[in-house]
Amino acid sequence: MKKALSKNEICPFIQPIVDQNKNVIGGEVLARWIKKNGEIISPLSFIPRLEKYSLIPSLTVNLLTQVFNSDLVKKSNDLILSFNLTEKCLHDEKVQQQCIKLSSRCQLILEFTESSEFENVQLTLETMQKLRAYGIQFALDDYGTGYSSLQYLNLYDFDSLKIDKSFVDTIESSELTLHIIESIVLLATKLNIKLIAEGVENIEQKETLQRLGVNKYQGFLFYKPESLDSFSTRI
Repeated sequence: MKKALSKNEICPFIQPIVDQNKNVIGGEVLARWIKKNGEIISPLSFIPRLEKYSLIPSLTVNLLTQVFNSDLVKKSNDLILSFNLTEKCLHDEKVQQQCIKLSSRCQLILEFTESSEFENVQLTLETMQKLRAYGIQFALDDYGTGYSSLQYLNLYDFDSLKIDKSFVDTIESSELTLHIIESIVLLATKLNIKLIAEGVENIEQKETLQRLGVNKYQGFLFYKPESLDSFSTRI
């Protein structure tokens, strides 16, 4: 795994994020392992191994560096790029330094899931405040599925929420899901938080989300994750 990282075999792919008019406004940076024979390995196969050997911070620095050195971020300072971070990564000095560097070339958003409570609340708040001074924003991923959504919103002052795919999947068949998303939209409006719907796969889902007030989307209806070069052609 260390060899794959050192040779940049694990590369950043980007899944575009679009607005209600299908304009690409940014993207989420994801990891893909490209073997010498061209085979693309899903992160589901290698992320657990990186976690086992405590290499997730190294992966994060590597992805941030590859994006920073790419032609993509030289095109527009308004480009929105989001990266998934663990709490351990957030407190890693090398990760912080690379985030600060990249934030000078794009609107950088760091995403956290709510699958477990942050272990060091005070340090996390201090680190977020430090990075916010450089214009870095924060998003809560998979919103509504994890530890304690309202507590997280109250403590960490997130800039964006990403509505989990599990809600989008049932938006056409469940009246309860509609009410939940309506409540999320109302809460986000009151708190001045931006919303992005994940996992949008058909036009009916998109139209329902738009009717409910969600105007930014990510999913296979629009684009699958793609290489930096491919994504760059859309900007």
